Amino acid sequence: MFLPEEDAFWALAQLMTDDRHAMHGFFVPGSPKLLRFQAHHERILERALPDLRKHMDEEQMSTGIYTQSGSCSASSIPFSLILKLWDAYILDGEQVPWSWPTPSSRCTGSAS
Repeated sequence: MFLPEEDAFWALAQLMTDDRHAMHGFFVPGSPKLLRFQAHHERILERALPDLRKHMDEEQMSTGIYTQSGSCSASSIPFSLILKLWDAYILDGEQVPWSWPTPSSRCTGSAS
């Protein structure tokens, strides 16, 4: 779905300020919301996938490497998947990003 410029602006404004999405914390200096998401994701990895977490620590791969702002527009991710992830985010709000990395780790076999 492509929106006219004005509609796209207001949709983005809503994503930034609405309580359900509250994306502004990703784009202010220091990215405090991203830092909170990274810390939470690390706790999830420790509990749900401890072997993967241990391997990542051994390889010195921090959560920040793959959760930086803009990582959901990376060219290595199929565009159709990016659209589905954004659809889920817009529908369900900020709890959706917690679930993105864990199943993908399991699907690629890196959690084994």
